[in-house]
Amino acid sequence: MLVELAAAEYDSVQALFASVQRHQMFCAGVLSRLYPGRVFVDNRENPRSGLVAKDGMWWFLAGDPHNAAFNAAFNTALYDRTITGPKGWGGMLVCDSAAWDSAVPALY
Repeated sequence: MLVELAAAEYDSVQALFASVQRHQMFCAGVLSRLYPGRVFVDNRENPRSGLVAKDGMWWFLAGDPHNAAFNAAFNTALYDRTITGPKGWGGMLVCDSAAWDSAVPALY
């Protein structure tokens, strides 16, 4: 499941995205509310997996790569253009660890 957070809730997922933010300015910028973007998690109160989307083409995944419900929801959101927007042609995917490699088939 993907739950979209309001900008006022972004601070609650800073720890989840800590390793990505160190090296990805767009991820850090969205979570700091300096850049427009969208943040999704699997569970608002206790997020295990999360996605930051910037301009429909920069995607940052963090957390549990084996979260089957989140991965399936990402796939649906990708193909129904929730993540990409109406012009969705593709994107740049950055993950917080190589453990996400095994989840790529489920994501796409």
